[in-house]
Amino acid sequence: MREMVVTMPKRRNWSPEETRAAFALYFTLPSGKWSKSTPEIVRLAQTIGRSPDAVVFKLGNLRARDPQRPSKGLQNASMLDQKIWEDYAQDPESITRQAVRELESLTGSVAETPIPEYSEIDLPLGAEREVVTTARVNQTYFREMLIENYDARCCLTQLREPCLLVASHIKPWKASTAEEKVAADNGILINALHDRAFDQGLMPLDDSGSRLRFVVSRKVRRDDASEKWLWRFNGTEMLIPRRLAPRHEFIEYHNDVIFKR
Repeated sequence: MREMVVTMPKRRNWSPEETRAAFALYFTLPSGKWSKSTPEIVRLAQTIGRSPDAVVFKLGNLRARDPQRPSKGLQNASMLDQKIWEDYAQDPESITRQAVRELESLTGSVAETPIPEYSEIDLPLGAEREVVTTARVNQTYFREMLIENYDARCCLTQLREPCLLVASHIKPWKASTAEEKVAADNGILINALHDRAFDQGLMPLDDSGSRLRFVVSRKVRRDDASEKWLWRFNGTEMLIPRRLAPRHEFIEYHNDVIFKR
């Protein structure tokens, strides 16, 4: 009797195009909340002829090479995964644009997480949709990093209401390089009111001591309301982030250029 031989299907490596599409998906989905039933994951899996589990696995591999995440993902990332992160470090905007274009060509759309109206991105008038989408994708990634870095809490009040938490740049978005726009150590997670005070130079960070502290500008008037909502936080220590603390050079820029003394 002849013995039946079962041939296992050959494993198909990810192509550069598929990897770029997964990279864009990694930037737009909430970290750690990937599953085989996530619609965006299912859609990409169907278009590239892979299982949703394979796409989830790929996202984990990309996370394993992400230098800004507070924890590591899977450890068997491919050379392509490593290469795309190296390319991204050199030119974040260009690589993100390519990745978004790849994901759109495969699935027809890119999920854009709504950015609060009070968290403005300075874009030129008449900017093309691709430019706007790239900026929003990068801002989504920036916000997700800060949510992880600050354990989803306001770094001043420790408020945990997600819709009131803003991923705020220390060195403003419009003044930052492409690398600085997405650098976790160029951001703080803070509630909307104090984000506005921070952005207007009325409540900067002081890093002259052993711990970062918020200080209130002398330009802020002293009345009952400001005492309650601003002055009471003068000298309050900032919540220590899980991994990446604000970089001194960004704080120095903010205090030199934005702070109203």
